[in-house]
Amino acid sequence: MDENNLLEEDRQNIVKQNPPDRKRVIIRSLPWVCVALIILVMFVSSSKSRDDSHQYSMPVASAVYNMIQPAINVMRRRSDLAIIASLNLFIRKAAHVLLFYALTLFVILGMRGVTRRKKLAYISSFFIVLLIACLDEFHQFFSDGRNADPYDVGLDMLGAAFAYISIPFFNLAGKIGTMLSK
Repeated sequence: MDENNLLEEDRQNIVKQNPPDRKRVIIRSLPWVCVALIILVMFVSSSKSRDDSHQYSMPVASAVYNMIQPAINVMRRRSDLAIIASLNLFIRKAAHVLLFYALTLFVILGMRGVTRRKKLAYISSFFIVLLIACLDEFHQFFSDGRNADPYDVGLDMLGAAFAYISIPFFNLAGKIGTMLSK
């Protein structure tokens, strides 16, 4: 027997003696399931034409307008439709930031399950999220009534930046929770 076969047999014996814990496998795959679901939501949303997409965001903009209408009446300078259109744009762009905030957190969690090196997990997560943002805009280029907008990639990466900034707060909250539970 050569040395490679011995090493392979040793590895297989170690795996047989220490099979992966099913619960650990499920927990490590959970962030990737969330990543896949977020990407699916983005893909479906990006596939809709601009008019179809507005059908979903305009009712939200109208509801927000109805909630803040008393304040708007005080500062009345624009028509109701112009204000609702501005709110609609804001809501659509905020969705980019929020989706990529969540996506980035899940990609980081997933990468932390792949590698123990924190720095590698953070750097690779950044490039994975950037790739997803670019692919999302590339996909919109081929969708009816949509266009690829580098500004949206910037908003997506702003959401990613917020995720990176919020990680220390999550760590602090976890430490406080551990201290309080003792």
